[in-house]
Amino acid sequence: MGDFSKSVQEVSATQNAQDTMNTPVEQARREREAEALRSQDVGKLVQILGARHSPLEDLYASLLQSRWRWLFALAAALYLTINALFATAYWLIPQGIQGGKGAWSEAFFFSVQTFSTIGYGALSPKGLLANMLVTFEALVGLISAALVTGLIFAKFARPTARVLFSKSLVVHKRDGLPCLLFRVANRRGSNIVEANISMTVLLEERTKEGDVMKRLYDMKLQRKVSPVFLLSWVVIHPIDEESPLFGMSHEELLRTDARFFISLTGIDAVFAQTVHAYHFYWAGDVLWHHRFVDVIHRLSDGRTRLNLHKFHDAVPLPGDLCVAHCEREKTYLSPQEAAAQESDPAPPSDPDALNVDLAASSEIDA
Repeated sequence: MGDFSKSVQEVSATQNAQDTMNTPVEQARREREAEALRSQDVGKLVQILGARHSPLEDLYASLLQSRWRWLFALAAALYLTINALFATAYWLIPQGIQGGKGAWSEAFFFSVQTFSTIGYGALSPKGLLANMLVTFEALVGLISAALVTGLIFAKFARPTARVLFSKSLVVHKRDGLPCLLFRVANRRGSNIVEANISMTVLLEERTKEGDVMKRLYDMKLQRKVSPVFLLSWVVIHPIDEESPLFGMSHEELLRTDARFFISLTGIDAVFAQTVHAYHFYWAGDVLWHHRFVDVIHRLSDGRTRLNLHKFHDAVPLPGDLCVAHCEREKTYLSPQEAAAQESDPAPPSDPDALNVDLAASSEIDA
């Protein structure tokens, strides 16, 4: 009964840590990090004091990272502002526009025609000062059109990796060894050649002097290179003696605020260029003693079907609770119940729905 009481205490500690992860402050932080991932601007997660930063210092990169609606809104605002300034200059020149009545609106639309090199012919500049202003505005219009066209093309033609990452990581045994798994899928359907994936964990540690530090550890993967990444790829990290997670429980991961950083690069066969994708997970995203639902099936006509509707689904495995330390398994059951379950494990209520048969799984992990 001592082991059972210890298990209950560990489950309670894990539940308290999960409750901490669900506080409003923690949820707001996770939403900010998710938004930074969607906008590919991880700099939103970091506040730097003592360093001056302005979008104008790196305008090109800032515009490429901006959303399309903000880019078009900025282009429209600059277009109207420039034409309004030139219209005011034309309006201030006495009889500077021939064929008009001297209204500011006429000067504005004359500026639009000049800026866009339209020139209907009804309005024309009159005098040396007005013609010099027309010459300068035409130059500004040509440069502006070239810059905006190049920016839009660069943003539109930038190769992107349509890679889908599973929402959770799962921990369960494979070949008797606890493993941490997640999976990725190629949503575009085109081939990514020489796909290379890496995984790093950020752990909080305390030095002998009592200083708290954040340290990055590379995580060994069973296979980190795939010559052909076309469908789904299950990435496996074995939790052995060399793993930074060796000996850690779920509660310890939550307490240290562990984060997992994933980076994937490869050559897209359509663009013939290198594409990259990244993602990161929180400690609360780890599901212990779960496995992913199979999403790859062979059709009767010989084709292969990838079902992304169930890509994020993970189901619990029957039996005891798997933990990182292979010599320190924990269970929610009493020792007598655990022994009975090992001798006669109960099958899942719906084997087809749960798809817990690892041997029958067609997931690609190589």
